[in-house]
Amino acid sequence: MGMTDNELKEINRIFPLLLDLGHAAVNYELFLKRKLDELNIDDLDIREIHISFLKPRGLPPWDHMGYLENRVNQRIIGKLKETLDTRAGIPVVLEIGAPYEIMAKNIRLLRDRLG
Repeated sequence: MGMTDNELKEINRIFPLLLDLGHAAVNYELFLKRKLDELNIDDLDIREIHISFLKPRGLPPWDHMGYLENRVNQRIIGKLKETLDTRAGIPVVLEIGAPYEIMAKNIRLLRDRLG
């Protein structure tokens, strides 16, 4: 996902996408200094979503973290909801490095937030 909106649309003309929202958040929020909300998914052929969360402070501030309360992670959940609201049945993979208890907590959080 380390690409601009136009590059993403161009690559999507060749094949469907796996949208990794953790990677997208790193790209948008940390490198491009834009909000993840600005990612326009309307015309994209998305076939699978991977989700993880960011820990913006610390080294490195990458994804694959469990949920921590911050604005970036709230935007990740918002973009996930937006994507699922327009594309029923897309598989979602929770991609975090955490023990079972943390994984279960994150799955329950996503179910509660997504309805």
